Amino acid sequence: MAIYREGVIHYAQPAGVNLTGKLFHFAAVDSSGNIVLSGAGGNVIGVIMEEATIGNAATVQVDGIAKVKTSGNVSAGARVQSDANGQCQSLQSGVAVGIALTGAIAGDIIPVKMF
Repeated sequence: MAIYREGVIHYAQPAGVNLTGKLFHFAAVDSSGNIVLSGAGGNVIGVIMEEATIGNAATVQVDGIAKVKTSGNVSAGARVQSDANGQCQSLQSGVAVGIALTGAIAGDIIPVKMF
């Protein structure tokens, strides 16, 4: 899957938790401003583009079209949110953070237009 990335904004801060293995997961910030995984239906600042261990810089894509890992079935055009593990799921309740540009099943990585 190709994604055009001209002008995409990235944000880097220390990881507040171990983000190893969390590439393409939704990210949030904790009360100290560290990067953590987003919770179920929670606020999302972007998508993890560079993993990190605690205290090391993690990079997050904060706008544009991002690659995101899904936790279940998602339809193209559906509004999406974070699940409890920072993965993409169809909006159920909480904060919509983007629109799925393709359909998916659990474990797929899809393009999401971030809000």
